[in-house]
Formats: sequence, structure tokens, C-alpha cells
Amino acid sequence: MQWAFVLEGQPSSEAFFVDVPDGTTPPNVGEKICANGKNMPGVYFVKARELNVVFPEHIGKLDFGWSFTLSKAM
Repeated sequence: MQWAFVLEGQPSSEAFFVDVPDGTTPPNVGEKICANGKNMPGVYFVKARELNVVFPEHIGKLDFGWSFTLSKAM
């Protein structure tokens, strides 16, 4: 499963994608996230979250993931 993160006010084309194990619980709106790495280091709050699902035309693998809008913590 993939999660996509975008900073508040930025276009979705600038989202960062992270692979997470299936069954991982996504953060709730208002929850704090501490990010490490070169792309988005810092402390953020989840401003919004959305479940994204692609339903297959035929029986088979279902693609899904979460997208999050983050605001930078002061």
C-alpha cells in the first residue's frame, strides 16, 4: 500500500509517496507526524486524509492507499 503526503497549499503533483505494509493504521486528522529524510524532514500535523481506491474492471487486485495533507508545525 502507498501513502501520499503533500504540504498544505502545494499542488498534488509535489506529493511524496511512501510504501507501507498492508494493515498499517493511517494517522488521524490532527495527529502529529515526525518525518525524517531528505524530502520532507520536520514535524507536521495531519490537516486532511483521504482514502483513494481504484476498483478493477475484472476480479483481481484492488489498488488502494491513503493521501494526507500536512501543515508544518510551528
